[in-house]
Amino acid sequence: MFRKCKSLLLKSIFIVILCSISSCIYGKNLLEQDKRQAEALMIQGLYEDSIVLCNSILLKDPTAFEIYLIKAGNLFFLKNYYEALSVYNELLKYDSKSSDAYVGRCTIYAELEKYNQALKDCNIAISYNVNAPQPYVNKAIILSRLKRYTESINLYNQAIKLKPDYMSAYINKASTLAQLERHKEALETYNIALKYQPQNKYILYGKAVTLGKLGKQKEAGEIYTQLWDDKTIAEYKKEMERDQKKKSSSNPPPANSPAK
Repeated sequence: MFRKCKSLLLKSIFIVILCSISSCIYGKNLLEQDKRQAEALMIQGLYEDSIVLCNSILLKDPTAFEIYLIKAGNLFFLKNYYEALSVYNELLKYDSKSSDAYVGRCTIYAELEKYNQALKDCNIAISYNVNAPQPYVNKAIILSRLKRYTESINLYNQAIKLKPDYMSAYINKASTLAQLERHKEALETYNIALKYQPQNKYILYGKAVTLGKLGKQKEAGEIYTQLWDDKTIAEYKKEMERDQKKKSSSNPPPANSPAK
């Protein structure tokens, strides 16, 4: 699941900006304007242009913490993981309790398969923001990769308890259940998620795949028809990935993608 759709957590997800910062040197309104432009460039896939703008902003105001997150996100998409790590480390010099920075750094460590460091950062992020669901999902994904499935599922449940409509938690939980061939439970998970987002195509796609695993080909086919119409599966998957990349600017980068 981790390698197919770098989005949700890539993709699943990717910048959550929780801080509101005002600088007497730079000016809050101008900072907000430039921040939105940097985000827009990233959403368009113009990562290098976004990084140039981020650097310009940080020269004017080195304490514009959310700009570090955007810059690191661009580097993540460019797969410049060690540079992204440096940006997160720089942010932590200014704000040592930034849960977002630890979540982002956890993602990078997971990409580099440095799981012990990734889990450590997840735990720190949780300690600084116990009510944020993202760190629980990141940690759960890493534990799943380490085949610690029971712990992983418990963490997904905890994230869902904190945010009952958190799609990333449902998708990754169902994926883990599928790995264990617990397809009935995976189907139940998708059905609960659909109560919150009945037209979520990632959930619908996962449900269709699960129905197929359970031998319910007719029901699965009805969902595929609803999703794809005259599109091929390959075309639809590419469209999903493009769409998720655009949406990912509103969440920190996940440790995994739910579609992987």
